Amino acid sequence: MYWKRTLLFILSAIMLIAVTGCKINIDIDVKATPEPGFSLIKASDITDDFNSFKLDWKTGGLLYSLYSGDAKNNIVQIRRSESGKVRIEQYAKMGFKDESAFSADVEDGVLIIKDARASSIYDETQHPSFFIMYLPEKLFRNVDIELANCTFSGLDLKAGDISFKLGSGSAVLKGEFKNELVDIATGALVIENSAEESENVKLYMASGSFTSTFKKADIIDAKILTGDLNMKGDAKDVKFDLAAGAIDYKGSAGNMKMDVASGKVTSVGSVSGALNVGLISGAVSITSSTMIVSADATVTAGNLQLSLPRNNSGFKVYVDRAAGTFSSGFATTKTDNEYLFGDGGVKITLKLISGSIKISPV
Repeated sequence: MYWKRTLLFILSAIMLIAVTGCKINIDIDVKATPEPGFSLIKASDITDDFNSFKLDWKTGGLLYSLYSGDAKNNIVQIRRSESGKVRIEQYAKMGFKDESAFSADVEDGVLIIKDARASSIYDETQHPSFFIMYLPEKLFRNVDIELANCTFSGLDLKAGDISFKLGSGSAVLKGEFKNELVDIATGALVIENSAEESENVKLYMASGSFTSTFKKADIIDAKILTGDLNMKGDAKDVKFDLAAGAIDYKGSAGNMKMDVASGKVTSVGSVSGALNVGLISGAVSITSSTMIVSADATVTAGNLQLSLPRNNSGFKVYVDRAAGTFSSGFATTKTDNEYLFGDGGVKITLKLISGSIKISPV
């Protein structure tokens, strides 16, 4: 399993993040060209038909990524082919062995490209490489990209399903995708999805950062051990599971559910369906320009801020409070543990063990 092979790397990255913070900036020149002194060491023109492809570019394996790697020395690019043909090129300086160059084969309609240095640790991985894959404008059925210790950029890519695993390094991907499956051990990834409608955006992140932009999606499902998630787009259902780190979501959601063990979540836009929040510690702020259908929240410790439309028709809040504070910026009427505003049409159930919950007009 990929995660078993990278366990030590994940633990080391988490220890580093605990000291330095998890925000990772991406600065990738998507139009970069091979440096002076680089020469073409291998090129392949792919003439066999394929409707899916897999790019496996884990330079140097685990130990090199941990102790010796410089992702900026290993450039990987996917570009639009002006000729309409599929061509793969790899550039390097003198001393790069022929047997360390990429391999490319078409098997059962799938083009598989591998970095031959994946099993090496200290020798060939020390030599910088510049890899370019030229693809025509085409809708691929499946795209599987698995990277470690490199700097990646992919432009104008179209796929039904895309699976992206990032072991380390940084990556930028732009295109149109129906389904996104993202797995980040550490590093920084940006995906800009320009498809008019998507189905699923699913994320598992051990550490690092992920920036995701899309137009419309059915389901957003993000599980984060630690790290930063920045997401912008509209979705029918949004689910966040945050152990530690930060989430910044901008967009509209039908239903929204989040479980936060620690960290910070900020959601600005709208929630038009059901809202469910579980907060153990940290801070959650949700601002909705439309009125929710219902809300259910449990705060063990930390702070929950819920901002609702100022001119909504009304809601009723039931508060089960052991300790902590509840407050409302609306002109509510209190009876026992219930707070009534307007016609009381929307039911809000709150359980407060410690910390604070505040409902404010916006």
